[in-house]
Amino acid sequence: MLLLFTEGNETYFITNLFGLQLGDQFTDIRVLNAMDTSLHLVRQWLEKDNDNLHGESILNKLKARKSYMVGLAYLSLPRCSQFVQAKVEFSHVIELLKSAEPSSIQNTLNTDSAEILGVFDPKYQ
Repeated sequence: MLLLFTEGNETYFITNLFGLQLGDQFTDIRVLNAMDTSLHLVRQWLEKDNDNLHGESILNKLKARKSYMVGLAYLSLPRCSQFVQAKVEFSHVIELLKSAEPSSIQNTLNTDSAEILGVFDPKYQ
C-alpha cells in the first residue's frame, strides 16, 4: 500500500492517520506492516530505476513517517520507559527532514506539481 499525498492533504495524513490507533480500525502492527511493505515496494521500484530522485524522496518520506510512528509508540509506553528509543527515532526524522541531498524530503516541498484528479477518496476531501 503506497500512499502519496499532495501538500494540502499531507497534514491530514500525519495528524489523523498516524495516531497510535487509526480510528480503531487498524492496529499499530498492521500499520507498521503496511509501511514496511510500502518501503519494500519502493526499494524494488528504485532498483529498476536507479536515477529516480523523486522515488528516493518518496522512500525518505516513508522512512520519516515510520520513525515518527515508532517514536510515538515508544512514548506511549508506561512511564516513558522507552524514551531513549523514542529519541533515536525522532532524531532520525529530524535527520531526514534536514538533509540537503538531492533526494531529500526538503527538495520535494513547494515544487511545481499538478493535482491528480480522483486519487483521493472523496469522503476525506
